[in-house]
Amino acid sequence: MPRPLYRFTSSLSFPSALFLALFVTACGGGGGGAVSAPPVVVEPPAPPADTTPPTITLSGDAEMRVEQGTEFTDPGASANDDTDGEVTVSVSGTVDTATAGVYTLTYTATDAAGNEASAERVVTVSDTTAPTITLNGSGSITLEADAAYTEQGATAVDSVDGALDVVITGSVGSAADTYTLTYTATDAAGNSAQVQRVVTVLEPEPEPEPPPTGGGGNEEDDQLVFKQGLVDGVWDRGINAFDQAIGWGDCSNDGGEGCPSIAWEFVSDPDRGDVLQVTHANNQNLAGLFFASSAAVDLNGYVNGHIEFDINVVSGDAEITMKLDCFYPCTSGDQPLGEKGANGWEAVSVPISQLTAGGLDLSEVNTGLVVWASNFQDTVFQIDNVRFTGFDADAEPPETPPVTVPFTLTEMGLGSYSDTINPASYRCVYDYGNWIYNAGVVEPGIPFCDTATGTPQGDPTPKYPQLAGAAENKHTMTHRWWGSVSFIGEMRIGDPNGAGYITPDPIMARLTERGARFMGIPPGIGANDGGFGYAVPDPFAEVFDGAAIANNAHSNMDVKLLDYSEGAITAGWYEGDSLIMEATFVYGSPYVFFEVYSGTPTLKTLRANSGERGVWHEGGDSLGIWSSVAGQRNDFLIVGDAGTTFSGVETDTVTIPAPGNTFTLVWAP
Repeated sequence: MPRPLYRFTSSLSFPSALFLALFVTACGGGGGGAVSAPPVVVEPPAPPADTTPPTITLSGDAEMRVEQGTEFTDPGASANDDTDGEVTVSVSGTVDTATAGVYTLTYTATDAAGNEASAERVVTVSDTTAPTITLNGSGSITLEADAAYTEQGATAVDSVDGALDVVITGSVGSAADTYTLTYTATDAAGNSAQVQRVVTVLEPEPEPEPPPTGGGGNEEDDQLVFKQGLVDGVWDRGINAFDQAIGWGDCSNDGGEGCPSIAWEFVSDPDRGDVLQVTHANNQNLAGLFFASSAAVDLNGYVNGHIEFDINVVSGDAEITMKLDCFYPCTSGDQPLGEKGANGWEAVSVPISQLTAGGLDLSEVNTGLVVWASNFQDTVFQIDNVRFTGFDADAEPPETPPVTVPFTLTEMGLGSYSDTINPASYRCVYDYGNWIYNAGVVEPGIPFCDTATGTPQGDPTPKYPQLAGAAENKHTMTHRWWGSVSFIGEMRIGDPNGAGYITPDPIMARLTERGARFMGIPPGIGANDGGFGYAVPDPFAEVFDGAAIANNAHSNMDVKLLDYSEGAITAGWYEGDSLIMEATFVYGSPYVFFEVYSGTPTLKTLRANSGERGVWHEGGDSLGIWSSVAGQRNDFLIVGDAGTTFSGVETDTVTIPAPGNTFTLVWAP
């Protein structure tokens, strides 16, 4: 029988679950039939066993801290297996953030082969936040010397424990000092917080000393001002001077270093000791020396007495002038004394009645003496022994001058006004012009002022309230951000008197008989030799920089205040008793709200469309124009009610026919 032939290819692979049958074939020369043999089956090798557990990776830290009472969010974990890839992770355990403690979260993952892995996260819940303490009342309290301290307490709240008790340490004594009270609160976890309150107890006020104050005058009842080189303590501002060369400013206790026109020093006199020597410079500027008090000194007890001082003119002109001042503009007026001290020391005595006749208010005196050489050029003089004499404890203060002229009171709103000013009530001063005061609401200028007596020459010009509408039933107010509209009304074009300005910021307006001229405050502010100020619209043109609102049918109107509040005013333009139009201004707002009852409003600029004027918006019931005159750029937007149109848009006069007769002017920054 022939040897069987085996055919086997060893490079074949044996996938699992398959087998390869090898067939054996016998061949030979004989013709015998074939003999079949059973196939040989070879099993593939078994894969290696999976014994490796998955790998668990925590998201976040394995140890975490959580504030008690807050929310805890588990950051979780992920697992990956060498054989199965990503594997599901389950977590066991909880974290109770309401209860302090240490909590363990266990993360478990199992692969298909049953290999299991686990990891742990430790979460510590604790209260580490201190309580919050709130003082009842202020943290800084000041008490008068005789005032008792009342404890207002404090409250404390903790995020975990809620309301807590507050422990107060420290105390407030009665002696003048600064005391500190400490307020402490501690929660159950031991977290502590503190706040403090500072209480200042003031020194007791010194007992007021009625005149005379003593002061060491020649008589027991004299009120001393200056003697033997010493200024009495009543005149706590010491020795001062005024000087025309520095704009009538003051220099104080510096020997005149700050005043180019006057100087002073102490010199020794063989009979008197230290006296005060005053030297006038030769620079054509008036200057004078004065003793001053920061508070009013009541000298009514000397109403029948005198102010006295000794003077010695060392060189120069011996003409001397003096006065006394009460708080500005109250004064006795200049009192020329003639030649004094030309031949050595001379005692000078001026009746107090002479000073009160000039306008001095004895209850408000703030200078012990104001004195200067009348001709003030190259004069040197010495003064000493300045004092008030003739104290009378029973003296009656000067009587208020009686009313000597008939008058009529007219009620207006919550007040009234008189048609006549009592000439005995008002006084005047000279300060770069003649000015009247204590005369009610009047134009300040007068033709002449007799400064020796403080008596104005010529009658004051009264100003009457310019009110209508709701303003007639309110107190009449002026000198607010709406200027003097309450009394002045309009500022007529071409007339520099009567500043009818409104400055609600950021917009400024000048009210005129034709309407109002507007500009922005920011481009108007500037610096000059006198400091900073607004370049207010000049009174000579209807419009220059900025823009103006006018009325095509009315050009000679009177302006009255219609209504006001702390934050807004409404002004009205009248012809006779007819209200033509009104505008409301709001402080801090760039908007002005107009209502027109007669005629058609117009918007005016200095130029038509040019390099100084243009249109930046048109449409939707609104028009935007800009003007740039003399370097002052202003942008305005007119917004009308529905159906508003504009004509003459490119000209210097734009007509605004608003169907509802209302529109808003906006200054656009």
